[in-house]
Amino acid sequence: MMEFVSTKEVAQRMGVSPTTIKRWVAFFQGWFQKDELGHYIFSPQDIERLKDIHEQLQQGKTMQAILDSDSTAEKPAKRSEPVHSFHVTDELLQRINQLELQLAKKADDIVSMQILQHRTELEEIRKTVQTLAEDIENIQRSLSRHSERTLASLRETPKASKKKSFISALFSFF
Repeated sequence: MMEFVSTKEVAQRMGVSPTTIKRWVAFFQGWFQKDELGHYIFSPQDIERLKDIHEQLQQGKTMQAILDSDSTAEKPAKRSEPVHSFHVTDELLQRINQLELQLAKKADDIVSMQILQHRTELEEIRKTVQTLAEDIENIQRSLSRHSERTLASLRETPKASKKKSFISALFSFF
């Protein structure tokens, strides 16, 4: 497998700043490739090409002159797809799958806890309703007994005698 290096590593090897490498790469667009994250990566052939550009610049050539002189030479083929680190990609996919499984399990646990809590609350409500129903029955029985006693006492109370007439009342005083 071909070894690729970063902009920083190329700059260190060549004794220039990473900004200089980035400027060259930006000017000579299409000559260098990017990884899946959009960072430039350099093969040994790319490093040789950068060294050649560096030498020509030190000889006094402009970047446009280097580009023009290279237009007749064969440019490296533009790579349509970035170089993928399949190992890293595979690890990331496995990690994503693990996280999705953990997330699904956590969601199931939360739903289970909510259902259990709802069941507990419903049971408490059912008990409260049952207690209220029993209390209502007791109150109804008590009222019924009270009503029966009141009716019985009303039946047993003798009727008050009719009032004596006014005249008989007057004679009773004499």
